Formats: sequence, structure tokens, C-alpha cells
Amino acid sequence: MDNSNAESLASEIIKILSINKLDIMNCIGQCYDGASVMRGQYSGVQERIRSKVPHAIYVHCYAHCLNLCLVQTLQNIPHLCNFFNTIQNLHKFLMNGQTRYELFVRAQKDKQIPVIHLERLVETRWAYWYKSIQEVNMRFIEILKVLSILRHQGDQTARAIGILNEFSNISFIKTSHAMEILLQTIHCASVELQGASIIQSLVVNLLQNTKQNIQKLRSDTFWDKINNSAKLVTEKNEIVYENSSRNRRPVFERTKPSLQQSYPYLVTFIDHYKHFKINYENLQNEFPSAKNLINHTNKDRDDEIHDLYSISKILNQLPNAFQETLKIINILMTLPVTTASNERFFSSLNLVKTHLRLTMGNERLSDLLVIAIESDVSSKINLDDAVDLFSKMKKRGYPLIN
Repeated sequence: MDNSNAESLASEIIKILSINKLDIMNCIGQCYDGASVMRGQYSGVQERIRSKVPHAIYVHCYAHCLNLCLVQTLQNIPHLCNFFNTIQNLHKFLMNGQTRYELFVRAQKDKQIPVIHLERLVETRWAYWYKSIQEVNMRFIEILKVLSILRHQGDQTARAIGILNEFSNISFIKTSHAMEILLQTIHCASVELQGASIIQSLVVNLLQNTKQNIQKLRSDTFWDKINNSAKLVTEKNEIVYENSSRNRRPVFERTKPSLQQSYPYLVTFIDHYKHFKINYENLQNEFPSAKNLINHTNKDRDDEIHDLYSISKILNQLPNAFQETLKIINILMTLPVTTASNERFFSSLNLVKTHLRLTMGNERLSDLLVIAIESDVSSKINLDDAVDLFSKMKKRGYPLIN
């Protein structure tokens, strides 16, 4: 591929599908990150493919959406901007100087606790933010000790004093404990969204559950828990705890959840995927029977069936009775959600194509990348069998096997 513009990328995708004898009209949806060349409304890759396959809807990667939402939210709160700047400055100060780094390691070894290396903040990797705050809270006492030493010695005493003043502030301590709990709640969803097997219905349930868990944090109980944790830290480290009005829980304007949520209408859904010829009349007859069958199955189980996988498994026992319903379920289970697993190819590219392999061709590079990415599968290959198979592919001047 000579260019990386939308036209070239769309043509390459269609070409690969054709080579592998895959009918592009069976494409349910397309999932990309937020790059303009991919999501362009008028001439992006998704629009060029939709011009050929109208029902192949574009889905912005949920993992990217969550990350962008969190980053943009935090960047619009001045207090949190200052907080994360302090965390980032702390990492640069302790991790980028050999003497300061060794002092931090020694402070942990003296207490005979596992040595932890602070993580830097990366906007494209939300997990680093959570791990960074978690590690700071775990080694708060040791960090304070190191900063207290460095404010009197070294070539950056002023910087050490500035970070120490921010670090020992009661507002910073409370924010650190609150953000760890908040990011822990979001971290579960973020990790799950990076999986390759997650489907659309599970994503909706996952995000709704995450939203409910976050709303539960907006309570006096949570705020009291943060206050108690911060007070305990200040007592251990002899930090003055200011019990002023600023320590009270901030009051947020609470909006009532809407009484009616918007869901796509079934007729619209069927019209969008008209290529699959879903019969609406038959569907009306199938839905009540399918519902009764699932309810009957739930009576014989301790846990009720709600997920698409289980429903599909039940209805597939009677495929002729629920043909149209199974079409819809298969479409819903095929809709793309995230591109996180696909983008791991780019991370592996630098590991495979080193400076010693610059003359490697695209075909060999592609094969090596597949082996590297699918290590779980490739590790199970018997190398002796692979050599035997390779030797039998054609006659060779030197025998590879006896």
C-alpha cells in the first residue's frame, strides 16, 4: 500500500476481503479509533465502505471513547489538573535521576517491603493513571521520607520542596484516595473493553453498571470514608489535619435520570439490515414463543438467563422455529465494539522489525507478526512436526529429515 489516505485504506480492506473470499455484503459493522482518516463523515474509510455496504454501521471504539471521555473530563477540572501534574512531576523527579531513584529504592528495602517503581501518566493508556495513583498511595510514607531528605541535599532542593509541599497537603491526600477508588471503578470497565471477545450487549450492561457504581460514590458515606483515610495518613506522618469547612463534601447538582431511555426501534433495525432479509411478520410470531421458552428455562435454573450467548444457545436448539430472531441475535453478537486488541499489532511491530531486520519483506513481516501476536496458539505448535511438514513441501538438495 503506497499511501495511508482513506481511499487507499478502504481499497486495501476490500481487496483483503476479496482475497479471502469473504462477501463484503455480510459485513455488519466497522470499528475504528477516532482518527479522521477512518471516521471521516464524507470521505473517511467508514463512509467509503458504507457507500458499498449501507448497513455496515461505524462504531467508534468503546475503549477509545471511554479514555477520551475521562481525559477530557479531568482536563476541565483545575484541581484535578494540578493533582495529576504533581503526580507526573513526582515520577519525573524520582524516576529520572539515578541518585534520587536509588534513594527511593533504598527507602523501600530498609523497610523490607517489595520495591515499587512509580508509573508515568500516559493519556492513551488509562490503566497507567490508576496504577500510578495506587503506587503513590502504597508508598506514601517512603516518598515523604525521600522528599524530606532531598529538600536538604542534591542539586534540585527547590523542586523537592515544591513537590513535598504539594504532596503533604491535606487536599492532595484526599484527592489521591478519592481518585484511586474512582479510577478503580472505571479500571474494570476499561480492561474489559480491551478484550477481543466482548459483544455489544455486554458493553451496554458493563457501562450501565459502571455508571451506577460511580453514582454510588456521590454520597456522604463515601466522603466520610475518604476523610477517615486522609486523617489516618496525616496522623501517621505528623501532618496537620485542617478540619475546616473546605473538608466537607462538595455539593453537586444532581440531575434526575430521564424516565424514558431511547432505544433503536425494531422496524428501523430491520430496515437498516435489509440485506439479511429479516421477515418482520414472522418475527412478531417468534418473539412471544422465544420469550416463553427462555422464561420456562429460567424456572429450572438457579440463575436467570439474560445474556445473548445463553439466549442464542437455547434458541439454536430449535433453529427452524426462530429463524428471524436468530438473525437479529447474530447481528447483535457480531457488531464490533473495540479495536484495542487489533492495535496491539503496532506495539509488536517494533519488537519484530528491529534494525537487524530492515530488509524484511511485507509478507514475511506479516507472518512473523501473526506468530508474535497469537503467541498463545503458536506456542502450542510442535516444532518437529512443523519441520517435517516443511521438508515435505518440495524436494531439496540437502535432506532435512532422515
